[in-house]
Amino acid sequence: MTLSIKLLQENNTLMITIGTKIKLLIFLTISLLLDSLFAEVSQSSTLKEYEIEYEAKFNGLDVTASYELSRINENVYQEKTSIKHLLGEINEKAEFSVFRESQIKPHSYIMKRALFGSKRQESIDFLWDQNILVYNKRNNPKKTLPITTDIYDPTTAKIQLRLDLKKGKNDFSYNVMSKGKTKTYEYKILESEVLMTPMGPLNAIKVQRMQKEKKNRDTIFWLARDWDYVLIKLSHREKNETYTLEIMSGSVSDEIITPINNS
Repeated sequence: MTLSIKLLQENNTLMITIGTKIKLLIFLTISLLLDSLFAEVSQSSTLKEYEIEYEAKFNGLDVTASYELSRINENVYQEKTSIKHLLGEINEKAEFSVFRESQIKPHSYIMKRALFGSKRQESIDFLWDQNILVYNKRNNPKKTLPITTDIYDPTTAKIQLRLDLKKGKNDFSYNVMSKGKTKTYEYKILESEVLMTPMGPLNAIKVQRMQKEKKNRDTIFWLARDWDYVLIKLSHREKNETYTLEIMSGSVSDEIITPINNS
């Protein structure tokens, strides 16, 4: 009887030990899966580098424009935008990282504008470890604001839109820090079409930015479906200003953008 009780106790102890090990194994497996899910991506990122040259017009004046996205670190990217004319230029630069393969975390943004003798400069630094951002406009005191939700600068909001399109999302609403204020940028897909460009026909998604408050402003742009949804055409109208932009040449991941074959 004593021997049976002893064997039973040893068996229970063994079962408890095995059960504990199984639970530990399950916990470690789940932890590894979560680490993998939420880790910032590097080579597996769905964002591709590109260089695009555009022909543009600002209030009827001919200008040139270029967009360049490059990887500057393992999981850190930089997009540079340049718009130039004899009477001035606009330059933007944004640095950001991508995690969970399709979620952007902006790091910094700077815009320099010099047109018709007037100069303007503004910058945003996103301090995620402190949950604050610092907005700075030339000749103005710095403004510090809390970060309470996902937020973007004017450049990374457009890149996030492209990533969301690639994932098949239907909601395109983004909180954006622009000109010292947090604004909501909302977009609507209008249609898919074959767009004729100076390069030839390209498969495109036509998108409109929704303007609920400013009805005299209209922005429509086209993104290349076969080329990582890069911008290929834009039309913007606001009060007495018009701005158009159209692709002239470019490459995505070192592959030259080519038109579709309609034959």
